[in-house]
Amino acid sequence: MNRPAAPPRVLLASTNPAKIDRLRACLAGHAFQFSEIDDLPRSAAPPESGETHRLIAESKALAWARIGGCLAIASDGGMDIPALGPRWNSLFTRRAAGTDVTDQDRITHLLTLMDRVAAPADRAATWREALTVAHPDGIVRTWETAGPTGLIRREPSQMRIEGFWLASLWHFERFNKAYTELSEDELEQIGDPWRRLAANVQAWLSAGGYTQLTATVR
Repeated sequence: MNRPAAPPRVLLASTNPAKIDRLRACLAGHAFQFSEIDDLPRSAAPPESGETHRLIAESKALAWARIGGCLAIASDGGMDIPALGPRWNSLFTRRAAGTDVTDQDRITHLLTLMDRVAAPADRAATWREALTVAHPDGIVRTWETAGPTGLIRREPSQMRIEGFWLASLWHFERFNKAYTELSEDELEQIGDPWRRLAANVQAWLSAGGYTQLTATVR
């Protein structure tokens, strides 16, 4: 009697607790074994490189798939803030204030940059995110999303999401709330980027992507 094949193992390639939850949600409802990079040697972490969020997500996913010897899912995202021009690059959203800093340091840094941007319309900010699934031999699939567009608040909301420091500054006039204050229904209405990505991944898995992933690891 043949034993059923073990579910494919997927490495959730992030140390960000909020992102880990969302990466896991993208694959929810399908038979995967999840592991995290905290289980691997810290010295194994690859550098982030790439000129777009897509290229960075792909490089991270592929590097971690090779390190872990299994499937890996990774993402890269950042905020576009046109009013800041060359003073801001979405690729360095998390590292704009430095590498060894707290979320509060990041908030203070952005608010200082935005201090002279008075008109609400000029405080527009749009999120971009790329998500990649890879196996040790190459990229399997990448998805990208842009939006929605909100405004950068002058003060952060008291409600925070650990790991998503900018969410407390991202304001949606339609509801007069920061992203962190939005209800599940309101997140759906604004077109939450992680909900979009999860829907795309789920549709792909249901349309044959799960079989494709299973075939890559046998």
